[in-house]
Amino acid sequence: MVLSSQLRRSNNCLDTIKAVLNILPEAAFILDLQLRVEWLNPSALAWAEGSPEPVGRSLGEFFRDKRAFEEFKELLLKSRELKDFKTTFAPPGGQERLVAIRALCLSERVVLLVRDLSVPDIDCQRLAQLEKLATMGLLAMAMVHDLNTPLGIILGYVQMLEEDLAKDPEARKMLQVIETQLRHCRELTHRLLSLARPHEEGFQETDLNQVVEETLELMKESFRARGIRLVSRLAKNLQKIWGSPERLREALINLLTNAQEAIGKGGEIILTTENQENQVTLAVADTGSGIPEDKKGYLFRPFFSCKEGGTGLGLFIVDSILREHGATIEVQSPIRDPHWGPAGQGTVFIIRFPAKASVRMEQKHS
Repeated sequence: MVLSSQLRRSNNCLDTIKAVLNILPEAAFILDLQLRVEWLNPSALAWAEGSPEPVGRSLGEFFRDKRAFEEFKELLLKSRELKDFKTTFAPPGGQERLVAIRALCLSERVVLLVRDLSVPDIDCQRLAQLEKLATMGLLAMAMVHDLNTPLGIILGYVQMLEEDLAKDPEARKMLQVIETQLRHCRELTHRLLSLARPHEEGFQETDLNQVVEETLELMKESFRARGIRLVSRLAKNLQKIWGSPERLREALINLLTNAQEAIGKGGEIILTTENQENQVTLAVADTGSGIPEDKKGYLFRPFFSCKEGGTGLGLFIVDSILREHGATIEVQSPIRDPHWGPAGQGTVFIIRFPAKASVRMEQKHS
């Protein structure tokens, strides 16, 4: 299996494994050691559509031929890795498929990739390419995870040295430069690891106004120091959304940090929330320098930054978080609609979330 060595290396980083399996078009399962289903990726969930809840069920219930399942178990127990076990997959109440199963035993779990053999060869080639990309992503995430600990240790020792060398201004100045760069590296690793969090982690009924107010409270001193005026126009009786308050705060902090850097000193940031039919809208406007026309198409790409020394991950993470929430984001720079801020100036990011009631309606009809 192409992913085998990386999966073994990431055995203790289950969130990272899930994040990579989520992007594969193959059906992917994570099982416990009794071969009961613990987790499925979106492709596997689509296969199980119309079936009873798959989580907690034995993998044997997905095999049409129970003798084939016994053979599968015996081979897996013996070799701990299977590359192309062919059988007929038949989820209870679901469609039968002739499949090839690849399986890998980790210390506490079993990872399965299940390929539908009816998929044309050209799609299989594309799938193989996607798996290679997933392998690269998994390896990168594992490296980032491993880097985070030594960076923290080095940072701790640098801070201790700063205290010891308090009377040597030149040495202290050099250590402060090292500390700044270490913090930059740690910020980069934290941002990359945030992308590996599973979708819908900590999702609940969420008051977007409360998320805005809590975020502004966290950042108000930073804005005050720069002389930036904050204007919040929060709608009364705002509809609830379905989301993760923690992830939404992270997205909003990134947007506000961008706005703050675009303004520099002075200026104004305007936050607006409002109900729009089955949507809840959040707009973040600033009176900063705006975004150059030739940069607008690259804003949400990873590692692209309009500012010197930027990581280029802030807006990429914002976009990733909003996608998890089924939200859309529109950018106006300069601002065209005076409803959000002073027309002809700055930038506004307009985010539209599905209201919780509309999410429930979609789930009911899906």
